Amino acid sequence: FYVAELFNGPTMCFKDLGLGFLVRILRYFCAKGGDNRRRTIVVATTGDTGPAAARAVVDSVGQEYAMGLSSAPTQKNGFNIVVAHPKGQISDFQRKQMTTVRSDSVKTVLFEGGGDDLDGPIKV
Repeated sequence: FYVAELFNGPTMCFKDLGLGFLVRILRYFCAKGGDNRRRTIVVATTGDTGPAAARAVVDSVGQEYAMGLSSAPTQKNGFNIVVAHPKGQISDFQRKQMTTVRSDSVKTVLFEGGGDDLDGPIKV
């Protein structure tokens, strides 16, 4: 019997595990397929998803090198991420996790409304 504590990741959220895997597997298949275009991921969040997704994108830099798919760590064929969050509806801790990231790959957008208001536009 084993127990996995999923709250010990870089953003202290259980989503670190899943989003870290997702971004790395997307980078792997894009690089392996010879697709060198930079992609943009758009996320709307009311909490844990935004910080975990932003951190996964930042942490994935250099993964092609680690997987032997490029000769040097690079950001050119990776991902950018735009994280949208509703004004006043996330904790200060989560807001700081998203807005203090030191990476050109991460942008945050504040919007008026509820957490579900951006689901439609993002899915289009």
